[in-house]
Amino acid sequence: MPDAPCSPAAVEQAVRLAGPNATVAAFRALAGGTHARTTLIRTANPELEVVLREYPPGDDTVAREAKVLRALDGLDGLAPRLLASDSADLAARGSWVLISRLPGTADITPREPAGRAVQLGRALARVHRTPLHRIADLPGLRGGPDGSPAGLSGPAAGIVAGSWETLASAPAGLTHHDYWSGNVVWAGEILTGVVDWTGGSLGPPGFDIGWCRLDLYFLHGQDIADRFLHAYQAASESVLPDPVLWDLWAAARSHDIVETWEPNYHDLGRTARGEIAIAIGKADHGIGVADIDPLRVGTGRIEGDAERVAQARCERARLRRAVAARPQHADAPGTAFGDEYVAIRRHANDARLGEARGK
Repeated sequence: MPDAPCSPAAVEQAVRLAGPNATVAAFRALAGGTHARTTLIRTANPELEVVLREYPPGDDTVAREAKVLRALDGLDGLAPRLLASDSADLAARGSWVLISRLPGTADITPREPAGRAVQLGRALARVHRTPLHRIADLPGLRGGPDGSPAGLSGPAAGIVAGSWETLASAPAGLTHHDYWSGNVVWAGEILTGVVDWTGGSLGPPGFDIGWCRLDLYFLHGQDIADRFLHAYQAASESVLPDPVLWDLWAAARSHDIVETWEPNYHDLGRTARGEIAIAIGKADHGIGVADIDPLRVGTGRIEGDAERVAQARCERARLRRAVAARPQHADAPGTAFGDEYVAIRRHANDARLGEARGK
């Protein structure tokens, strides 16, 4: 049968969950994400749909994901429920987790991204309002690699490291850890759920906010990222202190890994060459400017020439001035990715450089 999972025991468990007379009707591979192999299992007599996530041998993610999902317990309909898991033979056969299917599908190519951004903000506010007693046993973000200055790189790293006390002292709550457009599902134009909770932890709200804004900037531009933040703040009835700093943290965390995101964009619909190409410019002398735009043509890395080195130096100077002048408690979102606050920028010469490489 096409798209059949690798774990017969998981399929048998899915059939048992459906009922004593159930049989497998179909398998369907689900796009998005490169960490786990994700399959929709549909049974007949009775009909039931569950999602199977399989991890390779040696990967211990299942234990973390199962713990997070047990704590969330469906998150009032916003997260999938844990149905079963198995990591008994982790080293030899890998592991798997069965979860409930949320209605809808992933979609990062909407016709009206502004409305989607508003729903993304409201949904994240719901996540962050989760009472602490429900998630008290989750690991702390600050104890992991993403919660340390050691994981920073790129032009914003020094500024973020210098402001680490501000970031570290922010109140902690439920943090998704990878909240972006590809980790939510939609039924029509309605956001119906948040998926991929493998990194769920206790952390500051700004961690998720900056990460989602970075992705929205890549996909749709500054205005859409700002709409998301406005919607989040309105729904949470609070203002995120110093949004520029959280934007910069997202930029500094992703600087060395952002090229690996291209397969996710591709699998979720950014399939035209000009839409999925991601070019990252790394200038000489340790100065880096990440130039990422899935909507333009570019291939591989663009290693810095004299023009790019000068450009990077200018960007770093502007970035420092912008952060030094930023309001500490702004009511409006900052623009860390725009023309005033520059952590990641789209340059007018990107298309020319990318096309030159492609010839």
